[in-house]
Amino acid sequence: TAVAVGEAGTAPIIDWLGKVRPLDTGSSKPLRGIDGNDELTLVAGEAGAILRVDEADGDYSFSVESSGTISRLNDVHVAADGAAWAVGATGTIVSRSRDGAWTTEAAPSARNLHAVGGGKGAVYAVGDNGLLLRRGGDAWMKENEAPGEFLYGVWGTATETFAVGWTGLI
Repeated sequence: TAVAVGEAGTAPIIDWLGKVRPLDTGSSKPLRGIDGNDELTLVAGEAGAILRVDEADGDYSFSVESSGTISRLNDVHVAADGAAWAVGATGTIVSRSRDGAWTTEAAPSARNLHAVGGGKGAVYAVGDNGLLLRRGGDAWMKENEAPGEFLYGVWGTATETFAVGWTGLI
């Protein structure tokens, strides 16, 4: 089963047989990113929207979590231990502790952030002008900035991390 998110709070689900049906998220806000694991799935969107997705016997429900920001959130990453990060407009970064509390984190740049993900034992965020941030310890550090390059996705494994962007940039 896979769930996607989109405009006006839409969340289509596709089952293993290829059947697509809409889910009621209870939100009319544009939803931008979704990530999760067996224990926790979160959705990020406009105006600081964070929704927690719960599933029981094929039925899905969505509950609102307070991110503490009104900025647009473009993506969310859920770590294996239950911690999570969401990133968005003008360098907005919010983090979720394992107990569910959200806090704002300081970003070393006010550039728009488009994606967040894990890899090589760290969390990375990418955005406008080739911005690549890495979270080390309790702080975010700028690892790359390249004017004119725009990064829209980041993905990693235990040994490698990849960022992808505009015009085929990897």
